Amino acid sequence: MKPRYLLAMAVPVLLFVSVSSGEIIRLKNGTILQGRIAFESPEVVRIIDAATNKEVNLRRAEIANMVSEKVFDNVIDFGQLRNLKEEGWKKLEEKSKKAEEAKTAEAARPASFSEKFQPKIGLGAAYMMPTGDIGTVLDPAIGFGLVFDMRMPVFAMTSPWSLRTGLAVSYASFGSKMENFPADVTLLPILLNNEIGYATSSGLRPYFTLDLGITMASLKDKSDNTEKKDTSSMDLTVFAGAGVGYRHKSLPSLELFLDAGYMMVFEQTSGNFINVNFGAAFHFFSRTEDRL
Repeated sequence: MKPRYLLAMAVPVLLFVSVSSGEIIRLKNGTILQGRIAFESPEVVRIIDAATNKEVNLRRAEIANMVSEKVFDNVIDFGQLRNLKEEGWKKLEEKSKKAEEAKTAEAARPASFSEKFQPKIGLGAAYMMPTGDIGTVLDPAIGFGLVFDMRMPVFAMTSPWSLRTGLAVSYASFGSKMENFPADVTLLPILLNNEIGYATSSGLRPYFTLDLGITMASLKDKSDNTEKKDTSSMDLTVFAGAGVGYRHKSLPSLELFLDAGYMMVFEQTSGNFINVNFGAAFHFFSRTEDRL
């Protein structure tokens, strides 16, 4: 029941890794190339051509101008670039240089707590279905959950991979299927949430989660018996699942997620549950250009 990331039953997700073209290069013969730099030295620049995806070797002496594609606010118009005068290219180079200096200064700045750990809080609703023996006596339920986690600095901040750890708390109340024993079973899982995810350039973030903690369980006897059979327990709980989150670049602080998984409760209240969860999370730190 872990209405937090009860993962969307192994949602198969395509990992879109877009190839950034990186640079616009004008040769002295008038040819204009767009590509990602694979290697450069004082004599040679080697690029992966965006048009052919093949490697092109260029001598520095052949190059008239080289600017970052990030200086272009809109779609790059190559026809307009071919008609651009030398003065216009110099302005683009200056703009590109300033952007690179700003990027270097940003990288040298010590990361703040929110930037380094990127905390997030999420709220979800989940469909929880008891399975096995407990599934014969309890009806499915809709549960709710809250999760708070942070990025652990095991991967580089620029890496698309992330490891997040935090706390997930959820709640669900199940009704009894047995007419001769009407009762409500309430579960309150409190789990250490561990999640590894991969952020793609499309905004999708597939992830896997493995949680460990306890479940506070209680049974309330609703029969007319004079001797009630109310019980309560605190049980070891394991949850494993997978899912996918999505953040649109126009609203990078908000992540929608869908996941599903399997929760096992041991000891006094023993039972297994299939959980499917949907919700939204707020990221306290985000930038439009961030991948995570």
